[in-house]
Amino acid sequence: RTENAGQHENETKPAITKALVGTTVPFTPESVAACIVRGMRRERFTVAVGFDGWALATATAGFSPPSSVAAFLTEVILMGIMRIVVMAYLVIYYTTVRSMSKKMSKKND
Repeated sequence: RTENAGQHENETKPAITKALVGTTVPFTPESVAACIVRGMRRERFTVAVGFDGWALATATAGFSPPSSVAAFLTEVILMGIMRIVVMAYLVIYYTTVRSMSKKMSKKND
């Protein structure tokens, strides 16, 4: 079992990565595998795990074939909104990186 999924990773993870990830809990290998198998059985071109995975898949659909008419319409309708959401994430990430970089440079001085 993988009850402590990500525990070893967190012990060796750099501080900047910890800051970017925050309190996010990783998916267990079993849940990811189940999602992948379910997607394969449904003959999905794209298999996304969790909301973040779904949002990323929707925002970057591009030339990939939609899995259904409903998925296609969702991608078309949400593409503009998802671009705004992605930009918000980028601002948060870049702000975190700058902040951590300043802390690290002060620490090294």
